[in-house]
Amino acid sequence: MQHEIALERLLSSINELDLSVEKVQTTFADREDIPGDVHQRLNSYRCIVNKQRELWAELQAIFESDNREAMAQLVIKINALSSLLLDDIRSAIATLDGFEMESTLTVN
Repeated sequence: MQHEIALERLLSSINELDLSVEKVQTTFADREDIPGDVHQRLNSYRCIVNKQRELWAELQAIFESDNREAMAQLVIKINALSSLLLDDIRSAIATLDGFEMESTLTVN
């Protein structure tokens, strides 16, 4: 039961991350003052979130086998991708010196 709750929380976090990336993409889509590399970064973020979903699906698939080592490795990979993504988001935001973010936009 605890593992199922953890799986659902992990998927919820991935979904929130995906929604945040989508919000930023929507906000920046029509802005001409956003550098092109930021748009490329946002596209790569979508790829990262998709990879996290794939890893989550693998995690769910091996859940029944109770292979704790494999499950731990997948969780570590998912968390590492989140850390990588969040670090790069902070870096991308820093490059937008003087750009005002909408108050509805948050990065968790």
